[in-house]
Amino acid sequence: MLAEDVTFAMPPFPHWFSGRDTVITFMVATGKPPLRYVLTRAGGQPAVGWYVRRAPRDVYLPTSIEVLALEGERVKEVTAFASPSLFPYFGLPAELV
Repeated sequence: MLAEDVTFAMPPFPHWFSGRDTVITFMVATGKPPLRYVLTRAGGQPAVGWYVRRAPRDVYLPTSIEVLALEGERVKEVTAFASPSLFPYFGLPAELV
């Protein structure tokens, strides 16, 4: 699914990763938190709104929006915006149960 030369960035943080293996290593290193997602679009591109389960209410709260740039059927770029305040601009819910 990822292109060999995929890039992953998280503005405004200085994190930037390049190459399929490097991006996968970074993603795996973040662990396996309980996640849910909602598909959306940003700037005409596919995007994913990610939610992480938070105790004690046991609801999923917004965490980041990842915008995907495709090259054919492969993901060429991932730009992650770790800013829950963006979710309303994309019509995404404030929480998931």
